[in-house]
Amino acid sequence: MSWPRSALYEALFPLVLERVSSVGGSLVSETRDLERGPVGPKVDEVVEETRELGWILGVLSAASGADVLLARRELDGVARVLDWVRRVLERESKELPAPDAPLTRLRMVEAGWEVPWLIGSLLHLAARDADGPWGWSLVREEGALLLRVDAAATAAPEELVRSCKLSRGELTYRNLERGWTLAYSTSG
Repeated sequence: MSWPRSALYEALFPLVLERVSSVGGSLVSETRDLERGPVGPKVDEVVEETRELGWILGVLSAASGADVLLARRELDGVARVLDWVRRVLERESKELPAPDAPLTRLRMVEAGWEVPWLIGSLLHLAARDADGPWGWSLVREEGALLLRVDAAATAAPEELVRSCKLSRGELTYRNLERGWTLAYSTSG
């Protein structure tokens, strides 16, 4: 499996490391508090943040060539990756608009790390390159998962899509008059 280093990877990795450091400090603090008395709601927040960081670290590892997530499936993996894309874009003074339609949950065959990571990488690229308002949607059409980006001056991600080697499924990319679409389909 071969994945190129994307701009999202380069931007996301330092942010995740900062969060790991911050959550690590919270864990130390909460451990001290646990020794003194009952568990408070802050512990639950730290546990959830640790879980989220573990997942995104696994995605980053997989994007770097490790197969740590091949067995793990997250039906809400796109939402998880996009949460991190939003954080990266905030740092870049950019914005990821809300999708034009409710976010489609993945099917099990799509729910590894590859499809969510590709969608996140493409939307990160679209947000960085958008010249003015833009929109996007992720829906299921004719058995395929379809990502549609509606933007006037967004760079076409053909090269990124062409360089992706998914372990399963096929990608079909199309330029539109305004924006582009990417369909992911699998027979499984």
